[in-house]
Amino acid sequence: MSWRNSSSGRTPEEEEADYDPDLDLESDTDYDSDERENSPPRRRRRHEDEAQPMREDPPRIQEDRDAEPPLDVKRLEADAEIDNHYKKVKVLGAGAYAVTHEVLDAKNPGVRYAMKIQEKPERDSASAESDGKQNHLRMYKEVVILNIVLPRHKNIICLKDLLLSKNNVYIVQELCQELNLEDFYPVADNSSGRMIFKQLVEAVHFMHQFGVVHADLKAENILFSKPDFSECKIIDFGLAVYKPEWATRRRNNFDASEWFSEEELVTDDDLYEQATPATDIESLGRILFSIMAGTEVPVLSEELMNLDDNPYEPRYEIFDESAADLLENVMCPMVFRPDEAVEAPDLGQVLQHPWLAGEEIPAPPEEFLALSQESVQSSMDFAILQSNLTALADLFKDWLKSPATVMRDIDDLTMYYEATRSMLRGTKVMECVDVRDESRVYALKVLARVGEDANMTEEEVMNQPFRIYNELLIRLRILPRHDHLVSIVDVLVQKDFVVVVSELCEGPTLEEFFPLARNGTARHIFKQLAETVRFMHEFGVVHMDLHCHHIVVTDEHFTHCKIVQFSKALYDSELATRGYMFFDREAGRWINGDLEFMALDANVEVDIRALGRILHSMMAGIHTEDTSNLPPPRLDLFDPHAADLLSKIGPSPFGPDENQWNHMTLLQICQHPWLLLT
Repeated sequence: MSWRNSSSGRTPEEEEADYDPDLDLESDTDYDSDERENSPPRRRRRHEDEAQPMREDPPRIQEDRDAEPPLDVKRLEADAEIDNHYKKVKVLGAGAYAVTHEVLDAKNPGVRYAMKIQEKPERDSASAESDGKQNHLRMYKEVVILNIVLPRHKNIICLKDLLLSKNNVYIVQELCQELNLEDFYPVADNSSGRMIFKQLVEAVHFMHQFGVVHADLKAENILFSKPDFSECKIIDFGLAVYKPEWATRRRNNFDASEWFSEEELVTDDDLYEQATPATDIESLGRILFSIMAGTEVPVLSEELMNLDDNPYEPRYEIFDESAADLLENVMCPMVFRPDEAVEAPDLGQVLQHPWLAGEEIPAPPEEFLALSQESVQSSMDFAILQSNLTALADLFKDWLKSPATVMRDIDDLTMYYEATRSMLRGTKVMECVDVRDESRVYALKVLARVGEDANMTEEEVMNQPFRIYNELLIRLRILPRHDHLVSIVDVLVQKDFVVVVSELCEGPTLEEFFPLARNGTARHIFKQLAETVRFMHEFGVVHMDLHCHHIVVTDEHFTHCKIVQFSKALYDSELATRGYMFFDREAGRWINGDLEFMALDANVEVDIRALGRILHSMMAGIHTEDTSNLPPPRLDLFDPHAADLLSKIGPSPFGPDENQWNHMTLLQICQHPWLLLT
């Protein structure tokens, strides 16, 4: 089992002169030099190939002449040289014989891949004669199948590079999302289910045409290249089986005998030697069943449909009759008609089934085409959002400043920002520096998909992903930038977390300002707040949590403040009298039913009462949460106009009684004589 380049352009004598047995990955004869000398000739040495009779391919084989050439193997003198090619970012997974890392291309750090590193079994170890040797053979088969046997296919993981050292094999592949079929099942519907299942059938049919059976098709071996579940990739060919006699197509000039010995193709040690194309077809049936059930179906059997409160019942209300026919009569008849002996279907015929080859939906009129596409995509994104926050990257993909960055893990954050300290207003907000430019300092907040507050109700926990989306929608889309609203600089998303990076607002909160407040400074800050809240209301946004801890005074002279917290803000389209150019409130792509339901709680009176409590705290010189025992205002430090405004919007007993609220508007507040004074 020699690893060599598919086309080196060198003479047999030159290759033999450079041949190093330490770089040879023989599975059956390379562990001992005496064995190598007495072993039968290897078919992959070019000068030895001439002595081997070439088998003629059956006339049924169709050659693919347009396939891309296979990758050449790169030789490393030492394992440390791998750093010249790829930089490790983190471990994605580890097995008994290999570790897979996420890596950066050393020459192009913006490009990421997945790199599997497998150590060669030691010559003098017991594993070299058993498990290690067998696993090494499987890895060799996996690489040859992906690089030599199969041409590239959009739904099969793509090899990007192959490197070989004395001790290790490095297999570099394209990097997919961490999402797999199990994440897709709950959100699959008739349209998306048909799209993904057709991709899988086409990919498996393609493999079978080239004589390859995957033999391990399952949810974790089918990943998605995009967070919107629009394209899937089959990965992990470690258990794949290749049989030349199965093939009806082949790559141009490919001869199996150059890459596999007869023993390697029929080894008795191969646990999956009994795998046939029917193995993959049965797995595809289970996948279709899982798509329609909305959950992973463990096994296909006649008992599957006889369970009480059956969790695997196909969702016939979501899928059409054509999908049900493909499931029951073609892919899984053993479940629905167990007494009938039915052969595995031909995948070429499966692709012609009406559900997969049905007529295209007529295109809508041009004026509605773009809007319809956006609405469909948004519906898919909203469905995904509850279980995966990376859907936010698509929902905000045309954000004016820059798109959200998708992270595979929260640890990826260190590649962009480094937290330096907690902010005074709570440990959930951190000061951070941009690692790409340490002169840039920001505020960083992590929002979790699953709420961290132990007091949250079950409904609040379920709604948490939509609250995160709602906050970002308000700050990125609905509200224009404003001098007294903190601005978002960057957004990074991961399946379970969102990191919001905002401008840094250093300084005390309003609570620290209250003891120092006097008539002039209080009027100045309060006027900023009242006008800012009025601005928000004009765009349909009610803050709903205008607390002194959420407002920062940004300078030492107490002349400027910013609202920095929006987690409970709500958007009410009926309240809006103005609209931002980047938010079309008439379009349905931004607002779904969950947000409309949340908006029912929007109440401008909440913000006005909050302003009244802030005014009281300014005049009293202290903030207290106990509204039943409020301290009196320092009337000697404030003019009568301030006292008059307090009497109209302040908390009882210094303002109107709860039952006598006079609904003073924000316009009236902003035009009050106290705030008009210079």
